[in-house]
Amino acid sequence: DTITQLQDRLHDMTKRMAHEIRYFQCCAPVDPGADEGKFPIEQDTFQETKESLAIRAEISSRAFIALNVQFDELLATLPLDEGDDKIQNQTLEELNRENEKAGEELEFEKAEAKLLLKQVRDAMKAICDDR
Repeated sequence: DTITQLQDRLHDMTKRMAHEIRYFQCCAPVDPGADEGKFPIEQDTFQETKESLAIRAEISSRAFIALNVQFDELLATLPLDEGDDKIQNQTLEELNRENEKAGEELEFEKAEAKLLLKQVRDAMKAICDDR
């Protein structure tokens, strides 16, 4: 479904971003005044240059753009919020009807309770008057 595809694209974008950040951190030159132990650099046979890093940055940015376009295309396939508003309005109307019905039942029970209370008072008054 579309939601799963959106989640997958977002995951791809996040994973790619984390990978690229890690790569550029590993390739970054160490500050001469920094403690070498705090910046472990992987030693490969291939050494990045400013030009190769610029090319990699360009390739990475194009990959991010492609993933972003895919993400936007998937977002465009989602249904509009208008449908959700209609469903919410229908649900609210149904809840209002149920609430009104419950209110009417409560009023009926309240009237019945008042009547029963009056009968109890009248009975207690009659018992007290008979003594």
